[in-house]
Amino acid sequence: MTSTSNPRASLLPWCLLLLVASLVPYYQALLSGFVLDDWPVIVENPAIRSLDSIASFFTQSVWSNTPERSSNFIYRPLFLLTQALNYQLWGLNPLGYHLLNLALHCANTLLLLLILRRLLPAASLNALGLACLLFALHPTHVESVNWIAGVTDPQLTALILISFYAYLRGDQRVWLLLSWVAFALALLAKEVAVSFPLLLLALHLLRRQPLPWARWLPFLGLTLAYFILRSQALGSGVALGRFNLDQLPLLLGFSGQYLQLLVIPWPSAYYYNAPMEPLSILIGWLVILGLGLLCWRAWQRAQWVLLLGGAWFAASLAPALALALLDNPTFAQRFLYLPSAGAAIALAAVLSSVRLSRPLYAGLGLAALLFAGLCVHYSSHWKSDQNFYLFALENSGQHRGPIVGLARTVAREEGSLTTAQLLELIEQRFPDPGQHALTLETVGTDYGQRGQLELSDAIFRHLLDRYPDYAMGWFGLGNLAWMQKDLKGAVAHYLRAAQLQPRDPQICQNLQAVLRAARDPQHRSDFQRLCRD
Repeated sequence: MTSTSNPRASLLPWCLLLLVASLVPYYQALLSGFVLDDWPVIVENPAIRSLDSIASFFTQSVWSNTPERSSNFIYRPLFLLTQALNYQLWGLNPLGYHLLNLALHCANTLLLLLILRRLLPAASLNALGLACLLFALHPTHVESVNWIAGVTDPQLTALILISFYAYLRGDQRVWLLLSWVAFALALLAKEVAVSFPLLLLALHLLRRQPLPWARWLPFLGLTLAYFILRSQALGSGVALGRFNLDQLPLLLGFSGQYLQLLVIPWPSAYYYNAPMEPLSILIGWLVILGLGLLCWRAWQRAQWVLLLGGAWFAASLAPALALALLDNPTFAQRFLYLPSAGAAIALAAVLSSVRLSRPLYAGLGLAALLFAGLCVHYSSHWKSDQNFYLFALENSGQHRGPIVGLARTVAREEGSLTTAQLLELIEQRFPDPGQHALTLETVGTDYGQRGQLELSDAIFRHLLDRYPDYAMGWFGLGNLAWMQKDLKGAVAHYLRAAQLQPRDPQICQNLQAVLRAARDPQHRSDFQRLCRD
């Protein structure tokens, strides 16, 4: 039996409840600082400090003006424009940046409710509200809401929801124009938006309607224009050659893991290594099987809204799954933000087709409370860089990423961690001498590359105190001496490194260059002996 509601039923009580649910569990965001990529992309990025740089946002990657320049394939002009406007309003006060993330999350929850009212006009308002409530409270959203640089997902989702809502009301030209404009902005917010035209195709296919080409073709045209603009800005297109099909099993593992987190959002983890936990993957694949059977039943019963929710989830998650095929695969909970809107649509379709009994209300209410508690708990990981990296360290195996992050907090004097405590932590985490030495080398090198020369020198000297025959420690000291124009010291350190590790291409290249710069013929015979076959 389907429960129906009065079409005039007021949305106000549900809107107020959803606003509270979208804000309260994330209150710690307002007390949080800059974390992770916030530092290079916002705090240390000179381009966002002047509106005169706006034109460059459309001709460069996100990382072009940052100290790291770690990725040249992320093209998000709207993200950079947003941060530039944030800077004009708030300077480097993180409160204002966090307010924007929270506002977008609230807007997305309310937009989702409006869309559900259009898709399921005869459904119980309680069924639609409960689906939106679980969206607002879902713990996988913590990363997107609490992390300033994670604004791309709420921003993208807001624009996609606006575009979709306007498309549903597209009988009037003004609504159709709004849909096209919102989609164009979504493309500039994040790459995942390219899947939206496919979602509109699915909408008409599931409704068994002919495709209105005049309404749909502009979406295709905007997508093609986006790829051209992106290619001109980055100097490359999609770069299909970067994908390794040998990693298809990892892609399947990612699929299962994402579905498991959607249904059972525990444990939370911020991965530096690609997750391949057998139990989580098994749970995920059982969920896939169950969803497949549910979709088959829905198709037979012409439950098109349920199938639309599934299509939304799959289409918006597909670009994130493709990252499993890269040499350095990326898995992140924030990638579930937009797909979870599709999951909420599917859930609303299910709830609207059943009787909302007291036990069902109790079960959904309990789930909402658990989700809210997890949001509060997970939000504590994002209060500061130190909090984040200490937590990430616990689930990153032998990956050195969290240690490098903690080292940067020491350099900025942001947290309570001291250099001595950092060294002790490295020794505890990496007891194997080889891994311990390599981790110290990585930290020392990162300090040097970021201009923290005193800290870099201290790390390398600590490394050599422990492992005096570690060649790359001497190489690091040579680099530091050269950066400080101490050519004599650089030659001495490079020679020691070459003695310990003869014919190493990197050591020999730097040794040859510094000998030329120092015009030092005395050690040319040493170079020939150590670096030539």
